[in-house]
Order: sequence, then C-alpha cells, then structure tokens
Amino acid sequence: MVGDTTGMIDPRVKIDVTLGADFLKVFAAAQEAADGDAKERLEALERMGPPRFFAVAGEGATAAVGACAVEGQWAGIFAMRTHPDHRRRGIGRRVLSTLLAHAEQSGAGRAYLQVEAANFGAIDLYRRAGFSEAYRYGYWVRGA
Repeated sequence: MVGDTTGMIDPRVKIDVTLGADFLKVFAAAQEAADGDAKERLEALERMGPPRFFAVAGEGATAAVGACAVEGQWAGIFAMRTHPDHRRRGIGRRVLSTLLAHAEQSGAGRAYLQVEAANFGAIDLYRRAGFSEAYRYGYWVRGA
C-alpha cells in the first residue's frame, strides 16, 4: 500500500533511533511467524540506515510498535505490531501517525508498506490513514 506522509506526532508515542527492549517485547508477543523468521526480521530492522525511527506506545505497558526508514522522498513503514491484548484501541493508529510525521520531517512525501491481504484490521487502519493498494503479489511454497 502507498500513501502520503501525513501524520501528527502523538506525545504518548516514544521515538528512538535504536531498537529497545520494549519494542522487542511487543514485537515478539505479536509476531505469529516462527522464531527464526522473527529473528531475521529484527536483524533486517537493525540494518536499516538513517534516518530511521522505532516507535513504542502503550497505556501503562508498551502495547504497540512500528518502524520507519526514510530514503529520499519515500518512507518505508515496517514491523507494525500491536500486542494481542491491546488491539482495537487506536494505539497502532497513533504509532503510524507519529512515524509518518517523523518521515515527513525527514523529507519524505510518500510512504509504502506491506500488509497481508487477510489482515483486515491492519488494512482498515492504513486506509483510514490515506493509504491505498499499489499492487499484490504471492509467495510460492513447496507442497507436501
């Protein structure tokens, strides 16, 4: 999906340039893939060059996280996760909005992200933020 970097910084969302323990905790709790896949995804986030931002937000405990990397006019939104116990409370929306605002301040005018076609909650979140589908693709998996 693609959209503009129109967002507002929410003071309840903490931004850092490094992955912290709170980010890792929520990412692990919300990650549905195998541990090896989660480790690979986190290593990829660590390799993102600056400007990059890691966001954490919550109500008491950290509940949602997201990451952003800016390259010229484009910002990539990655690792958007909300702890299962805290979904549908608007915390992910605040994380996304804050990441988009920081991307805009870093010179990006457009943003992109990937979302699985069956993740209707996330798709709704991104559409409400002004994102639209750019294209679809599929993964090939080896049969049994």
